[in-house]
Order: sequence, then C-alpha cells, then structure tokens
Amino acid sequence: MGNDRYWKQTFYEMVDRELPHMWTIEICNEKPNQMGWKSFTQHDAFGKYKCPDCPNSWKSIHSVIEFYIQLTNRQGRVMMNPLGQQCKNCIDQYVKPKMPNRIITIIVQNLIKTIRKKCYGEYVPQLDPADDGQSGHGPHIKKLCQACHLGICKANVFISHQSSKVEHCNVHIGEEKPNSPLKSSQQQDSCFCRCFCFFAIILLYFIWIIMKH
Repeated sequence: MGNDRYWKQTFYEMVDRELPHMWTIEICNEKPNQMGWKSFTQHDAFGKYKCPDCPNSWKSIHSVIEFYIQLTNRQGRVMMNPLGQQCKNCIDQYVKPKMPNRIITIIVQNLIKTIRKKCYGEYVPQLDPADDGQSGHGPHIKKLCQACHLGICKANVFISHQSSKVEHCNVHIGEEKPNSPLKSSQQQDSCFCRCFCFFAIILLYFIWIIMKH
C-alpha cells in the first residue's frame, strides 16, 4: 500500500492527543472473524495506483478503505483493509492504493473521530472529505473495483441511482396525461361555439331565401 510508516506514525500521534487508552493499528486483507468489531468505511478517497506487471498507472477519487475497531479491557485495536482496483490491461490482481500524506492525515482524523463516537460515545464533528478536491481521472470502471464487487462503493451506488432516474424518466416519454377539468371545460366551450356558428349560418341562409322570394 505504501506509506505504511506514515499511517502508523500519524495514527499514534493522534491517539496520544485525543484518546484515553492505548490503541494499535494493523493492516489486514479481510474482515476479522471475531465478534465485537465496529466498522468504519472511508469512501471516495484520492488514491494513486501502479500496476506491478505493466507500466500502467492511474488515479482515482473513489478509493475505499475499511476499518474495524475494537475496544476491550482498556485496549483498542484497529484493523485496516485498503480495497484495491485492477489494472485494465492485466486484470489479474487488485492493486492497493497509495495515498499522499495529506490524504492519510485526513483519513486518520476521520478514523479517530469515529473511534471517539462509537467507542466513547462522544459527539464529533462531521467527517472531512478525503478526495483532496480532485476531480476527473477518467470514468470509474465498476468491474475493476473491489469495493464495487463487495457492494460498498459509493460511486457504484451513485451510478445505479442515476440509471434509475433515467429509466424513471423514460417511462413517461410518449405517455399522454389525463385531461384536467380545466382542459375538458375548454374543449366543451370550443365545441359549443362551433355548433352555434353552424346553426347561425343555416338560419341566415333560410332568411336570405325567404327574403329573395
């Protein structure tokens, strides 16, 4: 994943300042099997990727990191699972994201806030975005995203939501709306006017015939 030392250094510094107990952090590749773990998922973080098998590299603002948190007997533990993305050329393994130090700092701050809330019952401010104000970097390819496969990627949820909105709109294309009372009344008035004009013309015609004779 890269920057492992900075992850731990930043985490332990914030723990010393903000938490009352000792905490440790470790990197894992899956959710712990034991009961009693609380979870926190950092969505939409900015990350860089480099394929180990080819020259391809890319950036993403949809990197996802799962954290599992446990506090027992005044000892806290955090398990961190960075989810990867596959190279579009190789597609044989998930590449873990490498993040700039400023992004790591934001994510660790969000993690500490979550620990304070879930383990100590504190009120904490809203979590900060970890996308570094980045945008673009090409489309998010769902089939190459590990978080999308697990159903926890917000980019996947957003795309599905947008598709549903489009489908919902398409259902109404070409459908006729039922006539409103106002429209029906206007149609009746128009019909009455046409009938009145028709009979008036016939009446005038007969008057003209009578006067001619």
